[in-house]
Amino acid sequence: MTPRPLQVRAVRVDLRDPTIDFLVTPRIGNGTNAWGGRTTSEFLSEFKCQVAINGSVFDVFAKKRGDPMHVEGLSLTRGELYQSNRRWDALLIGTNKHAWIARAPVEVDGAYNGLTGFYALLINGRNNGTSTNRHPRSAVGISRNGRYLILMTIDGRQAGYSEGTTTGETAEWIRKLGAYNALNLDGGGSTALVIEGPDGSPLVLNRPCGPPPGTERRVANHLGVFARKLPARRTTRR
Repeated sequence: MTPRPLQVRAVRVDLRDPTIDFLVTPRIGNGTNAWGGRTTSEFLSEFKCQVAINGSVFDVFAKKRGDPMHVEGLSLTRGELYQSNRRWDALLIGTNKHAWIARAPVEVDGAYNGLTGFYALLINGRNNGTSTNRHPRSAVGISRNGRYLILMTIDGRQAGYSEGTTTGETAEWIRKLGAYNALNLDGGGSTALVIEGPDGSPLVLNRPCGPPPGTERRVANHLGVFARKLPARRTTRR
């Protein structure tokens, strides 16, 4: 196999930390086109979370912030469920921060937040991906002991910088980062992983493929993580 450039970014969340909390993008109204389009950075800023990744497949592109959009599949926001179909797998998170990948048709019993992607990348350690079609990828994974949630992006469609991965390659990357079960989220131009920067502003960890490169797409829903800031490190003079 010929080597090729890849840019992989990831955040690991300790689900045993009692200060951790989650939010899936809430709806702005009733009906099917009931999500206001936001970039992942706009979502992080608006809801003041510390980490965010793009979420489910969607319909209707947003021309400006707040334009109505439609989630394809499941979106569960702090107990409020929307589900247009049951053909895709999902990440579900309970009130006790227990997280799991649910296979289709998804049952949400015990879940408080959740969202669908496409299909599971890893199923109890087994690679469920394919070897065709390299694209930018967004994925979430859970460690074998259930302690860690891994959020990962792989940039693509950018020759000489990062060319993207198949779903099978994506599964192997998130396995290397500690996942035992994992889900493929919406990718392509939607792929974005954002953290709260030192000054409180959004800091995009990856480079979305645009156009132009570096430009985030507005998507229907996201997964946000709230985390208490670590105490400042004390330095001791000797």
